Amino acid sequence: MIILYKLKIFYTKIKALFICDKEKRREFKINNFEKYTNEERLKKKWGVSYCVFDGEELLEPSILSIMNNVDYINIVYSDKSYLCNCTNENIKTFLYNLQEKLKKKFGRDIINDIIFYEPNPKLDFQKNELKKRNLGLKYAKKAKCDYFMTMDADEFYLTDEILHSQNKIINEGITHSYCPVISYGTTPKKMKLYYITAVPFFSKINMFSRLINSKKHRITTVDPTRVINFTLFSNSHFLINCKMHHMIYIRKNIDRKFTSMNFIYKNHGGGYFSNIDDSIYSDVEDIFGIKNYFDYEKNK
Repeated sequence: MIILYKLKIFYTKIKALFICDKEKRREFKINNFEKYTNEERLKKKWGVSYCVFDGEELLEPSILSIMNNVDYINIVYSDKSYLCNCTNENIKTFLYNLQEKLKKKFGRDIINDIIFYEPNPKLDFQKNELKKRNLGLKYAKKAKCDYFMTMDADEFYLTDEILHSQNKIINEGITHSYCPVISYGTTPKKMKLYYITAVPFFSKINMFSRLINSKKHRITTVDPTRVINFTLFSNSHFLINCKMHHMIYIRKNIDRKFTSMNFIYKNHGGGYFSNIDDSIYSDVEDIFGIKNYFDYEKNK
């Protein structure tokens, strides 16, 4: 299929040579490139796996932010933290209720699979997380996905940015894509004025693909449990026009997140969950409608 797509692009370039008017030639190429790229994108299966323990109140609006751009979604959940130091007894019931709710609302399966992962207390935080994310990848491969991304419940994307980025991935043969992260404060109306982290976006997968923990392949401060293994012909690209919106401090139960992440902030000098300085945040709209799902103002 990709060979046919490249032939169409090549044929368009040849045909454009016979158009004398520069503007018409440019418009002809843009329109046809976009047409063929959209056709190729729609032939591919785009899969997402959510890795969930807490913050489930953000899951529905997060799914709504990506669902029109993906073909398959699974959720890998745990009812206890990786360190087994706190629990979330209601998570299973919540997820199956959400699956049914979305199916009734849209008349089709939005959440395709719900998978349970039992944390191993003998493993450290990142090894548990890597196994959990790879379980989501395993199911995405079973569903015959061509491209894959792993997410958390507090992560959001804009539909137009996903679409533009997917077309770029197809058009440029990108196998591993990354994008910057925008963090938010205690409400989705407080957006950080700058971002210094990045996260893996969609990567091309096959039967041999797996998520790895490799410092060698990190970009800036990328989450190391999200990187798909590289091959000889890998083509990585940083997508500056697509951003992941991270609702990092927005929770019904922020204490549970702090407790479950104890290993992380303890071993990083406590900086990850330090007090929020309002001066580094700008006021924005609640663009993902999170207020409709819970009153985050009560949880500040």
